[in-house]
Amino acid sequence: LTWQTNDYSLALHGRYHFGVVSATGGFTKAKVNDTSILQYNLGYQWMPFGNARFTQQAEMLYLVSTQGNQLAGRFSLSWWPNPKWLIEADWLVGTLNNMSEQYSYIVYNNPEQVHSRLETSVSWMVGQHLQLQLRFRQLKSNRRYDFFSNTTDGLATQYYHTQSNTFIGGIKWIF
Repeated sequence: LTWQTNDYSLALHGRYHFGVVSATGGFTKAKVNDTSILQYNLGYQWMPFGNARFTQQAEMLYLVSTQGNQLAGRFSLSWWPNPKWLIEADWLVGTLNNMSEQYSYIVYNNPEQVHSRLETSVSWMVGQHLQLQLRFRQLKSNRRYDFFSNTTDGLATQYYHTQSNTFIGGIKWIF
């Protein structure tokens, strides 16, 4: 079964600085696979040392779609122990289907019901433009399946839990 859709995602986000704390907010309007989505983001970023060597960020996300309203949260840390090394951790939890992140660059559009994503990474600047990176990602989700049941004399629906662990390594060229 195939069909044609016109998908789009438009985002507007902003940040206002109050010294070592920044307020963040924005919204996204999207249409993915005939599902209309409106997403609101509200959060903060904290730089306790007044610079970008260590940052902590938290954000609440609220999605309004034709499939129902969803709530999600994000918590992230990043630390530059020295100018060449960066260590990051990011935890995203909630009902993540059809949620967009990185200003709509990534949209969680998959058949699983994604409810948690944990990601950590270590980056090393080899030169002025060359970066090596190792990343670990863990996704937890539920997958729906339908089957014919002898006890209900019809179609029954159940879910099974999936967890994927992924290591991603690569080279990044920064212009």
